[in-house]
Amino acid sequence: MQFTAAFAAAVLATVVSAQTLNIPTRVGSIVSLPSTSTIAAGKSFDGGNKEFDLKGKSCNSDKDG
Repeated sequence: MQFTAAFAAAVLATVVSAQTLNIPTRVGSIVSLPSTSTIAAGKSFDGGNKEFDLKGKSCNSDKDG
């Protein structure tokens, strides 16, 4: 029975460690934007690890931007 418990603990530890998110830290202050922005097709945007905010406007769906 001890082998089974040890094996289960090892499997659980492996699964949990695989779920770790490495989210980078924000750089600088939060940048307030007056409205949403559109990135043209085929273009890319590098936000430089900055955090952007729409001045308190909600963003609850795709319609909100």
